[in-house]
Amino acid sequence: MDISNIGGSTAFGIQATFDQNATTEIIKNTTVTVVGSGAVGMLTMHLLQGNRFISRCDDPSHAHIKTEHKNKSIYDREAWGQEVTGARGKTSAGQNLDVFRYTTTLPAESLDCLSLVKDGPEVDCVMISNNPPGGSWHKYDEDQKTISPWSWMFLPGFPEGDQQDFNLFLPDSGREDRMKTDAGSLRHYFQKCSQQLPTDKIFDNHQVTRAEIIPQGWKLTVQGLKGNMTVETKFLVLAVGMTKPREVGFEGENSVRVSHSTAEAVEKMSKLDEQSEVLVVGTGLSAADTINRAWDAGMRVTHLVPEELLQQRGRYKSRGSTAILMSLSGRNSEYPQHCQVIDAMTNASGQSDSYTRLTDYRLKKLSGDGTASLMHDINPTLIEQFDHVAVLCGSMPDFSFLRNEQDEELLQTGKPIVDPGTMRIDGISNLYIAGSCSGDPFQRFVLGHAVAVVEDIKEQLSSKLDEELVVDAVMDLKMELI
Repeated sequence: MDISNIGGSTAFGIQATFDQNATTEIIKNTTVTVVGSGAVGMLTMHLLQGNRFISRCDDPSHAHIKTEHKNKSIYDREAWGQEVTGARGKTSAGQNLDVFRYTTTLPAESLDCLSLVKDGPEVDCVMISNNPPGGSWHKYDEDQKTISPWSWMFLPGFPEGDQQDFNLFLPDSGREDRMKTDAGSLRHYFQKCSQQLPTDKIFDNHQVTRAEIIPQGWKLTVQGLKGNMTVETKFLVLAVGMTKPREVGFEGENSVRVSHSTAEAVEKMSKLDEQSEVLVVGTGLSAADTINRAWDAGMRVTHLVPEELLQQRGRYKSRGSTAILMSLSGRNSEYPQHCQVIDAMTNASGQSDSYTRLTDYRLKKLSGDGTASLMHDINPTLIEQFDHVAVLCGSMPDFSFLRNEQDEELLQTGKPIVDPGTMRIDGISNLYIAGSCSGDPFQRFVLGHAVAVVEDIKEQLSSKLDEELVVDAVMDLKMELI
């Protein structure tokens, strides 16, 4: 099948900045628009440039990879549709890539079984994000460490990072394969990766404020620093991450004393004195990071912890990352700071010189002077004074810019149903949700979403071209008969 004309013109001559007097720029006939500039968004853009992963594995010890299918696309459903065991995330799309990158054994060992080849035309595309390449890593405090090993953060198909470019942290166990890195290093790495992408198709510092279905696909309204633009696109890929903090809903939650991310908390706590009082609401990874940063600054932490967590420990279910944090319990040699917080949370007394646990209390009100009302179903209400309140109860994707014909949120009814093999939204063939906003929290396990999305788009475009060729052939036959 010749699909060399898919997507119309190959490149936009439009830069990411606009004339000061411009109000609108029109982009028409865009085939794919990727919203989000994180790892999955960047890999999606890279694959849309005519690239495809193939297997080059001929190692018979890799029993989970069929060596007879060497040099075949890893998206070949007939070749790779078999179920592969192992803890590889929540979607078959993510799994289909991961099987070529890591062994099924635990701990997982890196494999070298992929090749990126140029085997087709570019699909016309743009990437829009309010962040530079690297996405939400730009919103983390630069010293915030990863939970996953640093090698898991590399993007397949891009040059691997040089070790000297990363701040690396060797765990007490001495295992180099479990070294961690920090957000600052990852920002630098992703910026280097972005040099492999066409700069004229990347619009950072831009935000999609509205996306509505039109007969041709989607119409996007985009706000930029120096002007706005309208994008009409056939396919829309949402790789927006988990950017919307979950709010508790207490009175005063929008106070200047309140933060909703570790980066924001660190920035606000940096202006406080030693021995300041900090209240932390939340029991996940961000809460643990914030508590450690408060301790490092010599501050006292009061922490609201549910009784259910203390009872269930590792079996505790939550919408946020509490279960992930609790799974690190006992792994002091690799996660000493996280384990320090876990020990404080679950300690029988719940009390130390720098930490106070309040079990089953909830924040009801925060006054402008930092006075907090902490309520309990049985015990009396506590009135306490705090210099800062960190509300870290997880985050969720923000799809509010997707609108239907009645100007209502298109995905307003809970979590959208996503095909785990293609990442396509159920009932909307030209809308995809990929990356952590699909509900899979680990970067390693969502990179396959980009592969699945691009291959599905190519299949749809090829199918459409087949239909057009049939129509043309019928019309030619009719003309001959006339």
